[in-house]
Amino acid sequence: VSNDFFTLVKWEISGTLNYMKPREFCLVTVLEGEGQMIVDGEIFKLTTGTNFILTSEDLDSVFEGDFTLMISYV
Repeated sequence: VSNDFFTLVKWEISGTLNYMKPREFCLVTVLEGEGQMIVDGEIFKLTTGTNFILTSEDLDSVFEGDFTLMISYV
């Protein structure tokens, strides 16, 4: 879903995804499954119900695992 003010996308990840953010920040929710995210060499475990913000400093992220994410940004 997207309009002039807001974008919301659903990702189903199975394996590895390299992600370059399109905006200043993104809100992320893990809808189901589990895996990990690697940002600036740090590894973060992701499980169902996890919510977090990719800040303007988090330029490139790697998602690994089997999970569904909801990504939103303005």
